[in-house]
Amino acid sequence: MNTKKFIIACVAVIIFVMAFDYIFHGMLMADAYKNTASLWRPEADMQNHGIWIMLGQIIISIGFVALFTKAFKRGGIIEGAVYGLLLAIIFAGHNLIGYAVSPYPINIVINWIAAITIQLILAGVIVALIYQNKSS
Repeated sequence: MNTKKFIIACVAVIIFVMAFDYIFHGMLMADAYKNTASLWRPEADMQNHGIWIMLGQIIISIGFVALFTKAFKRGGIIEGAVYGLLLAIIFAGHNLIGYAVSPYPINIVINWIAAITIQLILAGVIVALIYQNKSS
C-alpha cells in the first residue's frame, strides 16, 4: 500500500464529505429539517453530538478509501465514478429501509439518495485521481 497516497486520499475525502454535507444538510436541507423537527434531536443537543458525526464521517471516509485501494487497481475517473455509484446503491438501500421503519418524509429520503449518489461518485473520482497511474 502507498501510505502517502492513502493518507492524502483519506484527508481529501474527509474534507470533501464534510464540506458537501455542510452545504447539503446545513443549507439546502435546513428548511426540510426544520419542518420535521420532531424527528431530530434539538439543535443544541445535536451540536453537543457533533463529534460523533465527525467521527462517523472520518471512519466512513477511511473505509471508503481503503476499499477502493483493495478493489480498484487501475484508477482513473471512470473507475472512481463507478466505485462511488456502486457504494451509493448500497446507501440508497439503507435509506429506503430507514424510510420503511422511521417516519421520514419520502421527499427527504429521495433527496438523501440523490445527494449520497452525487457525493460518493465525486468522492470516488477524487480517490481515483489521487491513485491514478501516471501512464493512464
